[in-house]
Amino acid sequence: MRIEASENDAVGFVAAVNEVIEGLLRNEKPESLIVIKVDNWFGQKWLGFSGLPIPHVAAFYRGSGTRIPPFVPNRVVSQRRFTAPYYEEVDAGSPIHQKIRSRHALRRKASEIAPGTLLVWYSGESEKDKRGSLMAYIPDGNSYRYWYAQWQDVNGWHVVQTDGIKQPDLLKLLSSTDSPVSAQPHRS
Repeated sequence: MRIEASENDAVGFVAAVNEVIEGLLRNEKPESLIVIKVDNWFGQKWLGFSGLPIPHVAAFYRGSGTRIPPFVPNRVVSQRRFTAPYYEEVDAGSPIHQKIRSRHALRRKASEIAPGTLLVWYSGESEKDKRGSLMAYIPDGNSYRYWYAQWQDVNGWHVVQTDGIKQPDLLKLLSSTDSPVSAQPHRS
């Protein structure tokens, strides 16, 4: 399993994406993996997105199953699927992100759309933006746990924000000791 940098993707950020995915596959051993490239950087608001601004109502929906973040399909650059045990690429299958009414999009649960599948979203245009985002939905029985991380290119690629994962745990996923990226926060 390997993700290649496209024309406007920073090689260092794509290297981090590959290392994190390899670490997740090594640790979690999911039935399959779907990797979705989104056209540009995306923020942590997509993590566990419920679409509801009222905190106690949103918490109810989050508790009733992890929703697929409703990225507009035209933001999706690519979707790739890999299957265990060797995580070889197979047909991408039906698109995870579909053009449907928003009220239906908000009801789409990861456990129903992609059961047992590790879902990873990462941002394109990282060379231009000088930042990149990665979000992982990790199957855990009949539910999912999820996290978000953001890197920024400040004299090298560094993690500047995480949500749902601690930086030491993210560092463990970065498998290569000679990596051009860092899970350590940038210090000015």
